[in-house]
Amino acid sequence: MRSCGSSLPSPVAGPTRRPQARVTPVARGVGGWPRSRAAVVSRVAAAASAALAQPVVNFVLIPELDFKLRGKDGFLDHLERRLQHKQHAVVVVAEGAGQHLFEAAESTTDASGNVQHKDIGVYLKEVIGEHFKKAQIPVTVKYIDPSYIIRSAAANSGDSVFCSSLAYHAVHGALSGKTQFVVGKVNNRFCYLPISEVVQKRRKIDLEGEFWFSVLQSTGQPFTMG
Repeated sequence: MRSCGSSLPSPVAGPTRRPQARVTPVARGVGGWPRSRAAVVSRVAAAASAALAQPVVNFVLIPELDFKLRGKDGFLDHLERRLQHKQHAVVVVAEGAGQHLFEAAESTTDASGNVQHKDIGVYLKEVIGEHFKKAQIPVTVKYIDPSYIIRSAAANSGDSVFCSSLAYHAVHGALSGKTQFVVGKVNNRFCYLPISEVVQKRRKIDLEGEFWFSVLQSTGQPFTMG
């Protein structure tokens, strides 16, 4: 995964043109690129937004995208072509992507009842390394998981004002006797929303929508893989 934030310096070629692979979730702040390499990043829908904000990403894998890993026109095939052509690649992987690649097993949930996804970032790091080793193509794979670095980023003034407003209205709603609600903004006005309505469906990226097409144009990845 890769982060949106500071600009990247130009890659500096080392004494050997050995492609490298970095596996990293989306994070704030971007380090330098001392050599050619491939990078893999993991996070939720923020992955696609980060790819647009920092146009160094070459592949974005999200839960809505059912991609093939191996074989002709699979992800590894496209990654190999990219490394042979440019000597580096950045792959952003959203949390929950590629779950079809794991063996079917009984799903587990956390204390809140949320499904716990398999770690696709670590899995891809291992698979990429094995693929290029078998193909006798020397690469270096690096995996970076920023974890709480993302969540601990300092809030700006707009974030602080918005969160204070949410808390203000939540307290007023509770004191007025309302229950089972969340506070949100609809048509630029704060409203009390029934939890039952909010959780009816999850937000997903429309693979035929303008936003996803913008991601494909930015990364240059194919519309389908496999």
